[in-house]
Amino acid sequence: MSSIQSTSSTTLASEKFFFSVKSDSLANSMFDFEGKHIVVHYEQKRSHLPWNGETDYIVTSVKVDE
Repeated sequence: MSSIQSTSSTTLASEKFFFSVKSDSLANSMFDFEGKHIVVHYEQKRSHLPWNGETDYIVTSVKVDE
């Protein structure tokens, strides 16, 4: 995962963004975006609760970056 798009002359280091997804349909649709540049919308919680996932970041929507 890269936070910005790279060019053929620029090398970027990867970074990891750990997040949780509450919606099964959203989670399943994310598999269709594999390998594409996407925009992720999320909510950040101050602390996570077991029934809200394992992270402080809850993804609310994802779309392909065009």
